[in-house]
Amino acid sequence: HMPKQFLNPPDLGALDGPYSQGVRSGNTIWVSAQAAQDAEGRIVGPNDPEAQCRAIFQRIGAVLAAGGATPVDVVMVRGFLKHRDYIQATWKVRKQFFGEHRPASTTLMVSDVEPAGALMSFEAVASLDEPAPEKVTA
Repeated sequence: HMPKQFLNPPDLGALDGPYSQGVRSGNTIWVSAQAAQDAEGRIVGPNDPEAQCRAIFQRIGAVLAAGGATPVDVVMVRGFLKHRDYIQATWKVRKQFFGEHRPASTTLMVSDVEPAGALMSFEAVASLDEPAPEKVTA
């Protein structure tokens, strides 16, 4: 039974709340909703949905890496967008991030997201494939 691993890559900046950027439990990694912030908590790409989305997926990638995962391990992505006009920009960034990989996805339009100035946030769930069982040879 593996202990839970709390994933807080230092380059994402210090947390100001009672949570982790990600948690790995067994072969599953949950990535907290990420906004377009730099290590000091400042918004990256003000009023630019594509730039914000790119920063978000860089952050998601860092949390995944801290748990031993890569983008192709992601099984679910949830996006929270302040405006539906941002969808095309997020799809462009997601195609760059995931390549041909196509995780399950939910996108919701919401009235606001944390922190102030953020146009959107995204969370992700990744699943690391079980290692193949050892072959027993007689």
